[in-house]
Order: sequence, then structure tokens, then C-alpha cells
Amino acid sequence: MIDKVRSTLLLHGLAAEREPLWVAVSGGCDSMVLLHVLRELRHPVHVVHVDHGLRGAESTADAAFVEAHCRELGIPVVVERIDVEALVRSKGLSKQMAARELRYAAFHHCVEKGPHRLAMAHHADDAVETLFIHLLQGMGTKGWGGIPLQSGPFIRPLLEVSRSTIREYAMAKGVPFREDASNADPAYLRNRVRHELMPFMGELREGADAVLRRDMVRNRELNAVLGHWLDATASLWQPDAQGTLRIPADAVLNCAAPTLLLTHLLRDLDLHPDRVGEVLKALRADHTGALFPAGDRAVQVDRGHLVIARGASTPLGPWTLHAWDALPSGLPVSVEVLPPDMDAGPLSNHVLVAEWDALLLPLVLRPWRTGDRFRPAGMGGSKLVSDLLIDAKVPVHQKAGVLVLESRGTILWVCGLRVADGLPMDRSRPRVRLEWVGPY
Repeated sequence: MIDKVRSTLLLHGLAAEREPLWVAVSGGCDSMVLLHVLRELRHPVHVVHVDHGLRGAESTADAAFVEAHCRELGIPVVVERIDVEALVRSKGLSKQMAARELRYAAFHHCVEKGPHRLAMAHHADDAVETLFIHLLQGMGTKGWGGIPLQSGPFIRPLLEVSRSTIREYAMAKGVPFREDASNADPAYLRNRVRHELMPFMGELREGADAVLRRDMVRNRELNAVLGHWLDATASLWQPDAQGTLRIPADAVLNCAAPTLLLTHLLRDLDLHPDRVGEVLKALRADHTGALFPAGDRAVQVDRGHLVIARGASTPLGPWTLHAWDALPSGLPVSVEVLPPDMDAGPLSNHVLVAEWDALLLPLVLRPWRTGDRFRPAGMGGSKLVSDLLIDAKVPVHQKAGVLVLESRGTILWVCGLRVADGLPMDRSRPRVRLEWVGPY
């Protein structure tokens, strides 16, 4: 047992020999054995016990037991008391989730002060149980490994040791511990997996527990390989200045694991797995325009690409320009009145220059509408604004934010995209220069 833990610590780089460590000790068999083993390995230890306050007198007795044990052995100990019920009320979390959040906050506080690693007593059977729980509840791309040997500053030296081995060690070494009655409560899924599912697996096949523990070692390694591949593949695409990520659909569909890659790419959007499946289906069908809102972001299929953007553009305006020297606030267009013969600067689709008298006030700057039509410069005919947006390959998520400049019902400019035909700009006459400074 001691040799196994020493090997785990060194082989996986969890801790150097005799490195000082925090140890999370509940008072149960697993954590008390972990404390004993680490002391046998000559690690200077500091104990943290988290009192969740959920079991009344039993919680208080657990804390007192751990404190008394540490005092007897001269081990520095900290008892953190947390208010789980308050967090449940304020955030609407389950008791288990609230307890975990507060417990890990306490652990982080410990490692910030030092020592800078904290050992937890998860063992091989816990990892198997966690895998089954993940399978029942659904998992993303990181659930196959069960419980990792290390996550940040938290290490799990017993993860390659079985529960029975830990119990045998406690009996052989006379390690004291307390039993937590809640570990037998069938209200918790983990307890049903432990006390009902795992024994049933043993009935189906003798030695199933040992096989599953061995499989978990391979699962952790496979999970690490998968994680490296997903991170490396996702890093091929970077968001633009507006935070929009465009990924070629073929890159997702033709990879070895399209569902896993898509799940990884959308991992921060809190989409239900079924919704991720719908995105994949839309990608396969090249369903341009398919939109999947996700909080303040949106996932779209757009001309052979998967687009992850900061939500669909919110229409701007409208604004009415009654006078050149009294412009409305928030206008996404800069306005400059040019005297005769003044250079107007370079021209582009982002700039409209016309003679003062040709721009009949009031002008209206508004979102484009279905059915809008105008005469683009150089075409000699009219065109639907919607067709212009398609030809210009304006992404779906940006179309709602496109504005047009209108004078008495005639569209003079699809802002930033195309100027209308027929606008006079004789430089010997006073002119007005408008430049699009909006978000697209």
C-alpha cells in the first residue's frame, strides 16, 4: 500500500518526496488512511476539515474527531465551517453542488496560503462509480476518465488503490475513523451505484470490479490523448476582432470524431447534448441560416461554415438627419461638410460623397427591410438589398445590423456595402462626406 502510493506520487509527478502537503480529511476511512500513509512517507502534512453543517451533531462530532486526532499527533489542522443552506437559497443549487462549490473554495484558500498542493482521498472504486454516474447523467468530452489523478493543485494519491485495500490497511494499522451514515442513503445516486449497481456487475461477471478499475487507468490515458487532440484541433481557428469564430464545416464533418470535436467547440455555451446533435445535423445538411441561440452568443450555419458569434446583431436606429450641424447622438456615420475643391479622400463602399444639394434633407438612417430595392453604382439597374447581402456574403448573424440611408423613399447607400448610382460629386461645388463607422 505504502509502496503503491509512493509509486503513484512519483510516477505521475503528483508530489516530490517529502514535499509538504495539505490533506483533506473528513474523518472517514479513506481520508484517515491517506493521512496515515502520507505521514509514513515522511510528507509534512497540514490537515483541512470542512464542516458542511448538514448532519447536525454528527457533523460537529466529525470535526471534533479530526481536530483531536491531529492534536494528538501534532499535525496542524484547520476546520472550515461552510453554510451550504445559504448557498442553496441564494443560487438555487442542489445541496451536493452547493457543498462542492464551498468545499473547493475552502481548499483553494488553503493552497493559496501554502503548502501549494492538497491531497484528496478519492480511490479506484470512486473513479469507476464516477464513470457510471457520468454515463447515466451525460458527459461532455472529459468524463470518460472518471476522476483525474491531478486537477490544478489537487492530487489524488489513492486513485490506483481499491476501497478494500484501504479498509484492510486501516484494520492492519489500527487507523481510527468515523462512519458517515449518509454514505448508505439511497437518495444519493452515488450510493445506489456503489451498493446496488456495482454488486450486480460482480454477479454478472466474477472479478468485474478489478477489471473496471484496470479499465479506468486506460480510460484516463485515452481521455488525456483525446483532450490533447481536441485542444490542438480547436486552436486551428481563432475568433476575429468582434469575437466571431468561423470554422469550415468540412473540418468538423471530415475529422475522426465530429461529435466530440463539435461538443468541445461548443463546450462553453451550455447547450444540451441534443442541441449539439441538431447543430451537427444542420452542418451535414449545409442548412445555411440555421440558428441556435446560446445565451449571449449564437451558433449558426452559414455557407459551409460553423459560426459562433456574440448573438445575432441587434438592429440599430432609426435616426433622422434634419440638419448637417445638428446630428442625432449615437449615429454610426461620421459627417463632414466639404467646401469647393477640398479633397474628399479615398472613396470606398464605406464612404458616400455627394453634392450638398443632392442629399435632400431629412435623411433617414434605418435597418434594411425585406423588399428594399436600390440602384447600385455601376450596375445600371435596381437590386434587392437582400440579394446584395447574399452577394456580399454578409454573415447571417450580421444581417440584422445592416443599415440603409434613405432620402424621401429612395435608398442612397447600403451603409458600408454599396453606394447608389447617380449621386453627383462635382468637387467645384460644396459636398457632404459620410463615412460608415458602425460595427460590421
